Amino acid sequence: MSGLETNDMARVRVVPSADLTVALRELATTAHDAAAAGTELQSWAVLGEMDRDETADGSVADLNAWVIEHDRIGRLAVRLDISRVICVGTSRAVRGLHQGAVMEGSWGDEAILVGTVDEALAILGAQRGPDDVIVISGGAELGLDQLSDRIGG
Repeated sequence: MSGLETNDMARVRVVPSADLTVALRELATTAHDAAAAGTELQSWAVLGEMDRDETADGSVADLNAWVIEHDRIGRLAVRLDISRVICVGTSRAVRGLHQGAVMEGSWGDEAILVGTVDEALAILGAQRGPDDVIVISGGAELGLDQLSDRIGG
């Protein structure tokens, strides 16, 4: 699919960690195309701790590489001009995700760190526009995959 569809059923998309880079690029394309067509919308990335590689050995080097990957995703979201990045969780990896976005140039409330899915839901409920498009990704243990149902996507 080239870009995210912007009908009601596709405004919220849950993607596995392995597909996140492609999904963020599609999200950015969708927002750019909408802006070019005169539609005002925000692109949102609601991101939690990504799944760990099955070959992960739990070493310090492995953990550091995992955190660096989260930092890379945070930076990528900013480079792609994703309007809002909500980083969900309390782990070192999620803090790295948020830090990557901030260090890449996100400011104000463009990138925010929250501890729970409920906090992310409250932000979306208060600030999401009717045409906004959202990508959700994170490990299953946090429950981000269920966020789509809770926000009506």
